[in-house]
Amino acid sequence: MKINLLKTLSIVFLISVLSACKDKIIESIPVQFSDVSSSNITEFSAQVAASITKSGSQEITEHGFAISKTSDEPTVDQTSIKKGAIDITTPVPISFSGSFSSLEPNSEYSVRTYATTASGTVYGKTAKFKTLDISQPGVRTDGTEAVSHNSAKLNAAITGKGTHAITEYGIVWGTTASPTTSLTTKTSTKANVTQFPTAFSANASGLAANTTYNYRAYVISNGVTSYGDNKTFKTSDLVQPTIRTDSDFKVSETTATVWGTLTAKGSNAITEYGICWNTSANPTTSNSKKTYTGDVTSFPKQFEAFIENLNPATTYNFRAYVIMGGVTTYGDNKTFKTSDLVQPSIRTDSEAKAGETVATVWGTLTAKGSSAISEYGICWNTAANPTTSNSKKAYMGNVTSFPKQFDAYMENLKPGTTYHFRAYVIMGGVTTYGDNKSFKTSVSEPRVTTGDIFSITGRGTVMTGTVNSKGSFDISEIGIVYGETQTPTTANTKVSKSGSGITYPHNFEFSVQGFSGTGAIYYRAYVISNGVTYYGDAKLGRAVSPVLQSGTHSLSGAVYTLRGTISNRPTHAIREYGIVWARSNVSKTPTTAHNKLSTTLGTTTIIATFPHNFSKTVNISSLGSCQGISFRAYCITSDGRTHYSTNVTEFGTPGCIN
Repeated sequence: MKINLLKTLSIVFLISVLSACKDKIIESIPVQFSDVSSSNITEFSAQVAASITKSGSQEITEHGFAISKTSDEPTVDQTSIKKGAIDITTPVPISFSGSFSSLEPNSEYSVRTYATTASGTVYGKTAKFKTLDISQPGVRTDGTEAVSHNSAKLNAAITGKGTHAITEYGIVWGTTASPTTSLTTKTSTKANVTQFPTAFSANASGLAANTTYNYRAYVISNGVTSYGDNKTFKTSDLVQPTIRTDSDFKVSETTATVWGTLTAKGSNAITEYGICWNTSANPTTSNSKKTYTGDVTSFPKQFEAFIENLNPATTYNFRAYVIMGGVTTYGDNKTFKTSDLVQPSIRTDSEAKAGETVATVWGTLTAKGSSAISEYGICWNTAANPTTSNSKKAYMGNVTSFPKQFDAYMENLKPGTTYHFRAYVIMGGVTTYGDNKSFKTSVSEPRVTTGDIFSITGRGTVMTGTVNSKGSFDISEIGIVYGETQTPTTANTKVSKSGSGITYPHNFEFSVQGFSGTGAIYYRAYVISNGVTYYGDAKLGRAVSPVLQSGTHSLSGAVYTLRGTISNRPTHAIREYGIVWARSNVSKTPTTAHNKLSTTLGTTTIIATFPHNFSKTVNISSLGSCQGISFRAYCITSDGRTHYSTNVTEFGTPGCIN
């Protein structure tokens, strides 16, 4: 019994040792994985794949992918993809994959492989991916078509799909910027769109005339409304058709033919047009009328009314009318007078002789009428088809011999103006006109000559000119232009005065203080008439430069006074002047590049009196002790040139030890 017990204990011990050794062998060969790859990532899902490259020494009871949005080392939980057990005899690599769903959009996730054995769970390396953001479908507001006073076609397009299906799209419009779908003025299509781009449009109607509207396209997806750019259009004004009562008419004792003309269409269709008449002024459609019904599409459109059963020798009023949208528009009131008489015939002759302010034109009475002529002549105006209410030349009394030519001498006309004229004859209170003719009056230019140039002490340079003749129009400005170009204009330097109230020929002169520059200058006289500038011949003059002289110096205390003189007035205005100085061992001809004591003048400030003496002060400390000083006067003129005195003054400062 004792031996058996020992034998039994030895066997148990051996089994325990072997078992422990087996566990160590298994744990020393763990499961190994490849890297995790991700694909087909959307806003809410992603696919992952990996493989087991070494399956270890133990049975795999579970394997798969662990995921986390908050941890870089996700562990197995209910969100993990679990792929089940793997038989230990399965050859490697062992590929496996899966899909995560119900993810959050625009979020970064960590994912890693895992395998569970009897010894625990082994994890692979962590990989990361990011889900896509939710996108809205693209929508674009396009242009307009067929904009009228009350309607317009609005265009748009859906340019791309979004994350979710489209539930509604359309166009909204209103009078305020960036209208929204809360307005009732919109079109709406409740349907998804699968092809892109998809164009669509809206017919906006019932709009107000002459009004600016805002519009934009919209699309709704997942409860979110996206808008295209805000755009605008303006409806046209509600325009009534325009109509003219024509002046021409034909009359007999009991009949008349009158004309009207539709000159332009309106916003809507015309329902009726015609001519109405009565013996009282400004007849309406409630009086006698000739009616045409239906729309008119071609303009201008002339129409007539043949009027019967009139009373002889009676004055009638008539006017054309047109009706659109229930609104009646009338032309001007015109009149004619019936007569038992045959009216004389008259011709406006084409010949015309015109000057600047006068003209002679002719007319011809070609045939007599049934009764005596009371008046005939020619009327004229700047507008076409003048009447006897305009200017006229009238001949009174009857005419018995035909044809009879007559003329009209017109005075006080405007130069360069087109005038219309026509002959007329009056018989029995009825005026008959010839055809409208026209002529244009001539224009003469003013004549100006450039005179001499000379100098007068105290006045500077004097330039002269003469306006020899006025021309057709009044002269508004007289002057002299001058500059360095051979043909100076008013864009150069000028001196001028008003041209009103002068007589001709008119001699004039202007004084200037020299000319610009140091070389040749040119000048010429000019006048301005009716907005046009006329010049005389250009002449050559000479320029005047400033003459400077360096003066004396004096010492008072610790301050030196240095003096200079500008002897004459130059052409260009002096903009700066003063003293330049330098130590004699530096330069005996100092310039502004050395030291300067200056006075600067503005563009409206001048030196009025010449010679102009001036002085500048400088502290002896600036000059230096025991120094030879050279100084001279200088000035800068408005042409940018710097001028120096011809002499240089020199002196020595105190402080030298003899």
